[in-house]
Amino acid sequence: MAHHPGDDAYTFDLVDESEQSEALAEPVVAPSGSVTRWMRRYHKVLVPVAAAGVAAAIAAVGAGEARERDRREAMSRAPGGMVSLETLPELRWRIDDVLEPVAVLDGLLVTRDLDGLDGVDPSTGEVRWSLAAGATISCWDTTSWFSRLPDVDRLVCLDERDVLVVRPGGALEATRPLTDRSGSPRPGPDGSLLRVQRVGPGVPAPQVTCDGSGTCRLPTGGELRGRDVVVRLEDAATGALRWEHTVAFEAPVDHGGTIHGCSILEGPSASRALLVHDDLEVVVRQSLVRITGCGIDAAFTSDGQELDQPFGSYVDEVYGTHLRVYPGWDEAESSPRAEILAPDGSVLHKIPGYPVFPLATDRSSDVMFTTTIEGLDAHRPDGTVLPLSTATNTQVLIVADGVVIFEEQELRTVRAVDLTSGENLWTWAVPHEVGLTDGSAVVLAGGTALSAFSDGRIALVVYARGATVGNASGYAGFGIGVRTGEVLWSGDLGTDVPFAAAGHLVTSGNENSVGLRGLG
Repeated sequence: MAHHPGDDAYTFDLVDESEQSEALAEPVVAPSGSVTRWMRRYHKVLVPVAAAGVAAAIAAVGAGEARERDRREAMSRAPGGMVSLETLPELRWRIDDVLEPVAVLDGLLVTRDLDGLDGVDPSTGEVRWSLAAGATISCWDTTSWFSRLPDVDRLVCLDERDVLVVRPGGALEATRPLTDRSGSPRPGPDGSLLRVQRVGPGVPAPQVTCDGSGTCRLPTGGELRGRDVVVRLEDAATGALRWEHTVAFEAPVDHGGTIHGCSILEGPSASRALLVHDDLEVVVRQSLVRITGCGIDAAFTSDGQELDQPFGSYVDEVYGTHLRVYPGWDEAESSPRAEILAPDGSVLHKIPGYPVFPLATDRSSDVMFTTTIEGLDAHRPDGTVLPLSTATNTQVLIVADGVVIFEEQELRTVRAVDLTSGENLWTWAVPHEVGLTDGSAVVLAGGTALSAFSDGRIALVVYARGATVGNASGYAGFGIGVRTGEVLWSGDLGTDVPFAAAGHLVTSGNENSVGLRGLG
């Protein structure tokens, strides 16, 4: 191979196959006469071989780096996913004037303070952008999350006058006056504005009779009436109507006259209690909208498909899966069961038991989990059932690398099972104490985990801990190998419950510890 000065081209000497084979077959020993002649002969063989080896090594390294980038990106978007848990998460940054975390937008943690919104890098605490919007702005419903903030493509917020739609980078996609406040407008799914309100003429609240157990009935000949509800979803940026549904009031009274699902105001006597028949509760969970109240129980997908909820059931969405749950509270169906729903509301398949979901998952398995009086089961996509535990009080913590990690609370143990083979990989007894920087603290709550996270290889299980000298009560973490069960590290996580934000661990303050803290 030769390189000509001033030219980007290289000239390669092609080696005759027979000559190359002959050369490779001979011992590579330099003759005593001339090293130069030996170099001229063998460089035609050695250079291409070495170059090919280097190229293969570079390709392997590049492929490994690409896989690692893909893994980190996937885990940053996974429920409870962490970019890395190689070491105990420790305080890396803090911001003291944050009122609350709001959502994850394009990999940044959006927070609210007295001046408006900030886009914070959750790995460093650097504020990448700020949007002056005032202290009254409210965004995504932050009451429906615990260990993971909602991850949105666009952030819809409201202040006292306007609707604001924030796109990645902190720029305003749209701002429009909120002149019509009917239906208690609030942010909805997929960049929408949701309005829900009772309609029709008012009706008097009936008097009901209640016993000591809280069971309330209408008087003989009494009638329960109420108003319908209109649900309206509009585009937050333009105000254009996406869909609208009217939910008819249905008297929630069974054959025995007992009233269900209505709030009761206590009166001067049990026979003079009043029914609160106009209350409404609205919950937005991912792409699902649920409305409940006296005589009202409805669920809609973000595209307006109503999902039926027969008596004794409710619809929920977890990690993008819609399901109809029958808890088994009614006498006719004493055993809990669930139905997995298609986007159009049709039933894909049925599973026995009460469905439970992992606190963190890398989405490596489509297995569903249920609990019954007989224990915890895993339902594989092919219809086979893998019994996991006969313990009656269990919690699924993590699914990662084809492994489910769950705790048996009455036994104070954590177990891991391979979801393909069914092999029990390891069992870990939750310790009664955890070591801190200065001394140790008691692990509280009977060994019941409060939250869990994973980077796909290591599981982080979080427990409440007691106080020690110089340490307020707070939370402790244990890092455990997903497939090995080895406790790689353990220690203090601070005084606030951590949550996941774009693959990083963050804590939000409370009345005793204000602000935001990044742990890794």
